[in-house]
Amino acid sequence: MSIITFWLVIFSIFAYLIVIDEKFSYYILLLFKYIGVQVERRWMMFKYHPFWITNPIGKWWTQRKYYKTAIELEKTLK
Repeated sequence: MSIITFWLVIFSIFAYLIVIDEKFSYYILLLFKYIGVQVERRWMMFKYHPFWITNPIGKWWTQRKYYKTAIELEKTLK
């Protein structure tokens, strides 16, 4: 059995369950929303982690913020 046939069988079972059972479709939607919330939560943890010295994303974000503030200060002082 090829991998394409395997995925076709899996998706056809999911499609059948979604058409037959309304609660299953709500479960699938909630599952996708849960995954989206978890991804956003992880991104916020990486971005705003308090130990920004060791976190490269947080360090870049903070340096970018300081750079923009410095540029604005230079413009207002001239």
